[in-house]
Amino acid sequence: MSATTPLEVRRRQRAKLPPPLVTIRAIEKLLLRHISAPPSGPLPEQRLIVAVICQAIADLRCGTTGEQRQARRFLLGDDLGAWAAWVDLQPSFIREVAAKTLYLLPVAEEAVTPCEPSGDHSERRHDAGLQPYHAPA
Repeated sequence: MSATTPLEVRRRQRAKLPPPLVTIRAIEKLLLRHISAPPSGPLPEQRLIVAVICQAIADLRCGTTGEQRQARRFLLGDDLGAWAAWVDLQPSFIREVAAKTLYLLPVAEEAVTPCEPSGDHSERRHDAGLQPYHAPA
């Protein structure tokens, strides 16, 4: 009986997860299209804020366990609302994009401690227009 290292265990856990449906670059382009930017295009500050949000989404799947926890806490907590407000995006829209592209998975499929989303139900819901993923039977 051979002992497995933590790295091997992590690789096996990630191998069991379904791959994301799109690249982070595609998510970044989508979010940049939905921000309120001047006619000349997104400002550097707006691009930076979208990049921070996209890095958190990428960390959900590609980061270390600690980075995954921080990313999940950021995306499901109040911090996302503060960052999204700077570029006039709705946190629910960002979460929906992350979930439908399989970056933000249900807690049962991840080995991460769950974080509760904020209880503010007053924000408007914006549909990302993406089809939900259904795992093959």
